[in-house]
Amino acid sequence: MPRQIIVKVISVAGITIGLLIPLTMIRGLIQERSLFREQARTDIAESWTGAQNVLGPVLTVPFAIEDVSVGVGHRKQTKRILLPEELRITASLRTERRKRGLYSVPVYHTQLQIVGSFDVRSLAGIAEADPRNFLEDATLAIAISDNRGIAKAPVLTWDGQTKEFRSGCGLPGVGNGVRSTVGIIDPLRSTRYAFRIDLELRGMESISFAPVGRDTRVTLDAAWPHPSFTGRFLPVEYSIEDGGFQAEWSVSHLATNPADTIARLSEASGHNLWVDSFGVSLITPVDVYQQASRSVKYGSLFVILTFTAFFLVEISRKLMFHAMQYLLIGMALVIFFLLLLSLSEHLPFGVAYLVAAVACIGLVGTYLSSSLGRMSSGLSIVAVLSGLYGMLYAILKSEDNALLMGSLLLFVALAAVMIVTRKLDWYKLASQIGPAKTNTGGVTPEGSSTSP
Repeated sequence: MPRQIIVKVISVAGITIGLLIPLTMIRGLIQERSLFREQARTDIAESWTGAQNVLGPVLTVPFAIEDVSVGVGHRKQTKRILLPEELRITASLRTERRKRGLYSVPVYHTQLQIVGSFDVRSLAGIAEADPRNFLEDATLAIAISDNRGIAKAPVLTWDGQTKEFRSGCGLPGVGNGVRSTVGIIDPLRSTRYAFRIDLELRGMESISFAPVGRDTRVTLDAAWPHPSFTGRFLPVEYSIEDGGFQAEWSVSHLATNPADTIARLSEASGHNLWVDSFGVSLITPVDVYQQASRSVKYGSLFVILTFTAFFLVEISRKLMFHAMQYLLIGMALVIFFLLLLSLSEHLPFGVAYLVAAVACIGLVGTYLSSSLGRMSSGLSIVAVLSGLYGMLYAILKSEDNALLMGSLLLFVALAAVMIVTRKLDWYKLASQIGPAKTNTGGVTPEGSSTSP
């Protein structure tokens, strides 16, 4: 193989490896900008409120029983936690965006209507033993992950009477939430107590509910077109339209085991209370930093394919590009990813990609047209680059098929090189390619003379 070709291959390989340094720096910049966004999200959560988790209501019934271990007439205080027999939650989310600088996150206001009833027949035996066992007010509690989201005092209607809530959940290991005293429970007078709670709640990005009822049903709707259903249970029915979505969950006690839920509520730590929760996250469909990071991961592949295309142009048209031209074109390819990152913070990702691609393709095409002295050669390079940018965008949009498409692209590039050069006599190639002119940007067509 001619020495000139070997030097060219080594030079282009060195330039390709060298371009990995700015690509790595751009990847670090993307991570830094992503951290800035997370900081903005944290700042908004501190001044607004975070994601909301709702558990309840839960009824705590205190009573006294005779302590025979101490002696006759001695009574000890205890309590029992009851879960709703049926629980119906209706939630309607009104969404908006809160911004910190360039970054914004979705927040919401929701009007919750919680209705249901408690079955207290399990306490009838204690009341029959001695009606004096129930002499203290029972407490109805709702656990809420962030009390700052309570826009105004919730309203409780208990057994036909209006009650007031106080701050604090009162359950073991659970600090946030509200509670209300609902009077003395008398299972001999009434075996079922109905309730209704109207609660206005604010939150950020997501909301979830714990299925504490024997039969729990949650209906939720929001003017947000990109929901992500989360948690242990998916909706039994849902519909997503252009302007929003509706979803309905139905969870039976057979799937959650109320005894385990009561045991977790009785523990000193409430970290397992949300294990069966379900809900929705208001996601942004296009994460510009994730997309930009994925594009940079293909940066080296993109540079290799572009240089391969230039090499084929050299071989097919018997031209000789200078190593400096490869370097300048490679830097233009790297600048594309920086432009993509900066533009995507202000424009939709697809628009940012188009603007950055057109700018870089136009720059490279103009430069090569002037260097080659041929408009047709510059246009051919523009066509090749347009195809590569289009393929890269297709790879970015198709996460499931990205590996397959990238592998096929490499195979096609290698096949193109092998087909174009299959009849090439590498030993005669040096004599067929003219030396570079110093006054035409370093590219000389076949048969041109460098003598004055």
